[in-house]
Amino acid sequence: MHVVPPELMRTVVDELDDDSDDERAAALAASATPADAASADLLLCQYEKVLHAKDTWKIVLRDGVLRVNKRDFVFSRAAGEFEW
Repeated sequence: MHVVPPELMRTVVDELDDDSDDERAAALAASATPADAASADLLLCQYEKVLHAKDTWKIVLRDGVLRVNKRDFVFSRAAGEFEW
């Protein structure tokens, strides 16, 4: 277990407080997302069921957004089968 001296902790906190929230948010967004992230294919959803047998996967998804070829699709339920 490491103990940080209070003087050092105050210095770190003071340095963090020097930046405004907007500057921190902009720096975080710039470092977290590459320039072509807006054009990447993406699937965000919740899963209900995932079944796996040998090289076949069966999935049931719900409440999601799918981005393919810069088009967005919203769905409440989707099912799929994949060979991997």
